[in-house]
Amino acid sequence: MSESAAAGAYTFCSWLAGLQVPLVDISFPYPAPDGVPLEEYQRIFGATVRFDLFGFGEQSTCNHAFRAWFETTPAAWRATQGAPG
Repeated sequence: MSESAAAGAYTFCSWLAGLQVPLVDISFPYPAPDGVPLEEYQRIFGATVRFDLFGFGEQSTCNHAFRAWFETTPAAWRATQGAPG
């Protein structure tokens, strides 16, 4: 979903500027969605596109980083927010 929001913002900014705004690269912190070739993203943005920027495609990596940043597990944090576990 973030890719579609980024594509919309990019298209809108290019429209406002009256030219295609040049991008060097664009990165998303999560793994690439299944079924869409990376080349299609590069065609849309006209730049290098990267996914899984922080290596959070693996759940354990994400949990480890979350614990380091917030000093709690994602599940414990969600419980304090009243969110489903």
